[in-house]
Amino acid sequence: MSDFPMLAEGTCQQILPAKRAVGDNIPMRLDDYGNLLNSNIMVKKHGLTAEGSQFVTTNPTPGTGIAGAISATYGVTHPWMVLRNNGSTGGPTAYLDYLKFIVTVVPAGSTTFDLAVVRDVIAGGALTTDHMAYATPVNLNPLSTGSSKCTLGYLTGATANTIAALTPAAAVVGRGTIGGLTIAGDQLIADFGAMDPSPWPASTAAEGAAQPGCRATMFPPICCPPGYQLLFYYWGLTNSGTALSYEFEFSHFER
Repeated sequence: MSDFPMLAEGTCQQILPAKRAVGDNIPMRLDDYGNLLNSNIMVKKHGLTAEGSQFVTTNPTPGTGIAGAISATYGVTHPWMVLRNNGSTGGPTAYLDYLKFIVTVVPAGSTTFDLAVVRDVIAGGALTTDHMAYATPVNLNPLSTGSSKCTLGYLTGATANTIAALTPAAAVVGRGTIGGLTIAGDQLIADFGAMDPSPWPASTAAEGAAQPGCRATMFPPICCPPGYQLLFYYWGLTNSGTALSYEFEFSHFER
């Protein structure tokens, strides 16, 4: 064995390169300083943004709420939002980061803010009543040439979406509820794959009447491979008379 250190060389490439077939011989990927990119020294999730694989989707006009439909119970045929991975087989999988709602009109009578996520194949889940607006996720790195393979649809209007039926492949992959009183200005967050869970106390009656807050619930680390879709369901127990109006921010990454 040589007494001299060996030089390991790779390709300086911070932006995420094209996926390669299993078994291909490819050089190691390094950052601008020669660090292997599987040893990320950046904090939080900035490494995903640096390589161009982190995306965000928001309602089109900040400060303007989107009117929804009255929803008092879970109905599997009435999704509130849908994420579809339209990529080709073998392409990037979408991994959920978080979904944030900002309440602009309180759902009258609701005593809960409930969420559920169902996974199904795209081919079996066409909407027969479609009141979605569709948005293309934005790459958080403007220097990346990578574009999202996903589309996000979200309910706009007082009439619920309707999906004909789910396929046998469908499965509930997440369920959460965010307790406390809901008032205009509240931020309600579903955190996917949280590693540092902590309790979020419900607001007192006095606080809930006048002080918007931020509350969260945890979900599993949900993913959406090419050819699949994720259906998001919202309901508030005893909601009647006035529906939720909301802004939203949704973040995911694709690898």
